[in-house]
Amino acid sequence: MIASHGLRWILTVLFGILTAFGAARARRPGPPGSGRAADRPTHLLHACMALAMTVMVWPWGAHVPAAPQAVFFGLAAVWFLVPLALGPVRSRHTGAPPHPPAHAVPHAVMMAGMAWMAAVMPTMDMPSHPTASGGPGPTHAMQGMPRMPGMAMHLDGAARQISAALIVLFAVMGLWWLARSLGTPRTRADAPIAASADAACHGAMALGMALMFLAMM
Repeated sequence: MIASHGLRWILTVLFGILTAFGAARARRPGPPGSGRAADRPTHLLHACMALAMTVMVWPWGAHVPAAPQAVFFGLAAVWFLVPLALGPVRSRHTGAPPHPPAHAVPHAVMMAGMAWMAAVMPTMDMPSHPTASGGPGPTHAMQGMPRMPGMAMHLDGAARQISAALIVLFAVMGLWWLARSLGTPRTRADAPIAASADAACHGAMALGMALMFLAMM
């Protein structure tokens, strides 16, 4: 999906680091007795999302079925929205303070954005080329041709407009999370380093998603 070889490697390294970080945080979400074991699914889902985007940046990623990814991340978005209906739940074992319900909203948005990305990738078109008569040539969708490795694809129509809005949204979310990571050590006395790293990685993930959508334009 990414035509630029350099950008492809940059995103691969970025998403690879985020995958490893998410997996490590899922294995150990917090210090013993911190009551953060409930955060394991959150970290694991973010690791899955980073891994999926690592695959997407490479041409062979086009051969990975998109529908199961869209369903998986769509369900993940719904899972993140459950706290909005149930409210915060305090750990019965440690009494650790829960995250507020609104804490899950940005995560749900990222999962929904990932589901959208997986859903629209099969609809991407080849750039049109002038024909002998001077008009634009047929697109990928019109020809029904399989996408070739290294071939640049682009969104069109409503999918392009929605993805453009998501670029702005994820860019804002990424900057918000990065700014939050700088202030977290002063607001989270229980585990300031881990909380700051979480916010920084979420910010990097959101900015990486913005770059992915930009590459699809």
